[in-house]
Order: sequence, then structure tokens, then C-alpha cells
Amino acid sequence: MKLLSIVVPCYNSQEYMSVSIDSLLMGDDRIEIIIVNDGSTDDTARIADAYHHRFPEMIRVIHKENGGHGSAIDAGLAVAQGLYFKVLDSDDWLNQSALEKILNYIEHNQTVDLIVANYRYEKKGARHKKIMHYRRSIPQETIVGWDAIHFPLGTYFMMHSMIHRTEILRTTKLALPEHTFYVDNLFVFRSLMHVQTIVYFDEILYHYFIGRDDQSVNEQVMIRRIDQQLRVNHLMIAYYVENSQRDFAVDNYLFHHLEIIMAISSTMLRIENTPESELKRAALWQTVQKSDPQLYSRLTHRLMGWNLSKKDGFSRRLGIVVYRITQKLFGFN
Repeated sequence: MKLLSIVVPCYNSQEYMSVSIDSLLMGDDRIEIIIVNDGSTDDTARIADAYHHRFPEMIRVIHKENGGHGSAIDAGLAVAQGLYFKVLDSDDWLNQSALEKILNYIEHNQTVDLIVANYRYEKKGARHKKIMHYRRSIPQETIVGWDAIHFPLGTYFMMHSMIHRTEILRTTKLALPEHTFYVDNLFVFRSLMHVQTIVYFDEILYHYFIGRDDQSVNEQVMIRRIDQQLRVNHLMIAYYVENSQRDFAVDNYLFHHLEIIMAISSTMLRIENTPESELKRAALWQTVQKSDPQLYSRLTHRLMGWNLSKKDGFSRRLGIVVYRITQKLFGFN
């Protein structure tokens, strides 16, 4: 049995997918690479098949109709044979030495639910590459439960940092929405409700490329796709409310994560600054208030939620200023 399945969703990725896949070709038969061609119209399919023919024991290829990033992840998960599961976007890459260290760990420890490692923003043209780590949040290389984890403001799990035990994801029954960007937040949020044990490696495993004009995390692209961000946000609210019976420490983290996603959605709508976007922002907060008044009270009694739920001009300007400062600190688009 393979120790780790790495799924690489690809849509029209011919220009950069080789960097991603080549980073996994370390001659280690403990991993399987699943390239999911999500209905590409360029040369992605041919490139994927060529990799399979070169490495038939390591690389499998799925060709499917276009359904979006979430459906590609679901397709990979459905056939994954590894004990653990990771998603690698087709414009990103992994560090081989960090990956080997984690594989060696898995070989002797196959019960932990979630493995966490650092990732680095590879922003095009930037001199300083921001590293996102969890040194202040999670003890290192020790299996811990949620009670031992403490996230400071602004730090949260992203899919880039996570390797799940495959069975955890299958228990979650993800079924991510099709033709929707930003489903990685839903992937993280839903899976964590089933995670009980976590181990953290203070290693840069994932290199997260930022800089393509069409990239989903580009600010202007996010504003154009704000309805997809809101769809994910609403699904996260619904899932949080519907699954209220959970451990206190898990709930604290999920609240923290939901708070950040609410902030992202609200801030993008404020930057767009149209009558329609203001209605959408108000509707988002009204959804929280109607779905779970206690959650709404908890969010709006914190400074960030209090600001983002307001509609006055001062609150709007202050929120955007805070966002711009954060943008410079972390180096995202």
C-alpha cells in the first residue's frame, strides 16, 4: 500500500504543471501521484499522459469533464490508495527533503489524523518570501489533541499546510461544490470536525506560487468571483450551525476559521463598493444572525466582526486600511 496519495488538479495547466509534478519525482515508491485533468482544452491531457507512460507505477491520470477544483479533488480522493492524502495545486510545488522526512514519519506512525507543515508564499518578483508557520500554535513533532493547539489572530489552517489521513476525508464525505473557486476553505473546515490528533513539522513543505493575473487569490479576480466566495462562506456557516455537537477546543478553532473567512468576504465586498455589494455584505451577516444568534453575537462582540458587520463609511474605511496593512505584512495579492 502507498503511504501518501498526492492529487494534482489540472485545468489548462500546460505552462506550469511540470514544475509541480517534477517536485514529486524523488524516486520514492511510497507515494502515488494522481493527476486530474479537469476538462482542459490545452495540452494538459497530453502532458499528463506522458508522465504516466514514463512513471506507470507512480503516476495515474484521471481525465474528466470540467467540474472545477473541488470536483477534481473529489475525483482524486475517490481513487486514492494511500494511507494519507494531500492536494498540490498545479502551479505550486513541494520541497523534497521535507516530504521525505514526513514519509519517514508516516512509515512508523500511521494513526495520526492530520499532519501539518509550513508553506511559503512564492510571490512573483518579491525579494522576501513570507513563510507561514505554526511554531506558536502547535508543539513540534509530537502527536497532540485540540487542547494543545492555540492559534493567534490571523493564523489558521490552509490546505497547503495539511496532509490528512485518507479515511478521515472519506468519513467527512466532502462532495465539494462544482464550478466553484475557494472550496479549499470548505475542504479544511469540514475535515477538521473529524480530526482528533495532529502532528506538526516545522519544515517548509509547500511552495505556494502567487503572481499570475488569472489566479483565484488575485484581489480583482476575487471581486469578480465574489459570488463563489460567498457560496463557500454560506456553506461554512450552514455546516458550523448544523454540526454544533463538538468538542469545545475544536469549536474554538472552527469559530476562529469562520471569523477569518467572514472577514475576507466582507472586505472584498467593501472594496468593490457598489450598492449591490453592500446588499450582499449585509445579507451575509443577516444569514449568520438568523441561522445562529449566538454565533452572530460572538462574532460581532469581537473587534473584527463588529467592524465588518457595520455599514457606516468610517467602519468601511477602517476595515480596508487594516486589510491593506495585512496584505503588505503577508505579501498576498
